[in-house]
Amino acid sequence: MNCKSVLSRLSSYIDGEVKGDESLAIRDHLSACPDCREEHDGLRNLMSLMRSLNAPEPPADLSERIIANCRATDSRKKVSPFRLPAWGYFGAAAVSMIATFMVLQMVGRSNAPSPSNIGKRDISFEVQRDRLNFGSDPMSGAPLISTSYSGR
Repeated sequence: MNCKSVLSRLSSYIDGEVKGDESLAIRDHLSACPDCREEHDGLRNLMSLMRSLNAPEPPADLSERIIANCRATDSRKKVSPFRLPAWGYFGAAAVSMIATFMVLQMVGRSNAPSPSNIGKRDISFEVQRDRLNFGSDPMSGAPLISTSYSGR
């Protein structure tokens, strides 16, 4: 056994909680290691001094005072720290609505056509749209409408 394991079990060893081979191993280590033996002796002396101390007696009315305090605590009204009056919720909703309208206005302005483009047709968009609708089969790439006209 090493010093670390002996020192971690020393209190249990002094109290007689360690049995069998572990107790024998601790005893062998204490007989061979002066540092651990000194710690053992100091801890044993401290424990015997603590056992000799008289514990103070609690006051006779302690249990009645504890029960009275518990009853007084239960009867108090508990207030949530996050409780808001109704106007607080209305204010939060109003702020949220104003922020939403502001964002929508900014998005609408960025997508609006410029005055120079109003009335002009975007030919490339229409060509792409026509190709998507009539151009080719999306799976095979084959044309859906033949460009040749037989006239029959």
